[in-house]
Amino acid sequence: FKLRFDNKKSIFKEDKTLKIEDREIDFIKILIGKGAFYTDISANKIVLQKDSFGELFLINIPKVEWNLTQEIKKIGKYTCYKATSKKEVENRRGKHLKKITAWYTPELPISYGPKNYSGLPGLILELEEGELLYRASKINLSPKKNTQIKEPTKGKKMTLKEYNRSIKKLITDSKR
Repeated sequence: FKLRFDNKKSIFKEDKTLKIEDREIDFIKILIGKGAFYTDISANKIVLQKDSFGELFLINIPKVEWNLTQEIKKIGKYTCYKATSKKEVENRRGKHLKKITAWYTPELPISYGPKNYSGLPGLILELEEGELLYRASKINLSPKKNTQIKEPTKGKKMTLKEYNRSIKKLITDSKR
């Protein structure tokens, strides 16, 4: 996966150029999900463009509320600070809170990170989302080609709650 960004917008999506074992990619796609996470900080907007059951959706994702700590660790050459949050998830066993831990560096004062995680006073270099761990493996702050970040426009627009309700209904209806 790659995070591309400029001063106002970012996009986090699968990097089609990377070669990984097909089985590993399928497992990763199941855990992370297919789609593109678009963030526009100036418009205070996070959108996930996602293909589910053959239909394309544009899902408005709520902003993450972070708790900043003074805990520090080094990631590569960067001094990082810990921020935590929780998100409610629902599965077969019901609703529960998933712990989110981000390590960000103010040395790169860019408020982005993997998926829909943004809004910290520095780039997120490591993020734990429950059992999943995202870690920056390479940072290129001056790419050779101009990065253009375009907002996804194709898909049925809805909130995350509406999307979750419709998917739950599709699954329930398909079991009948």
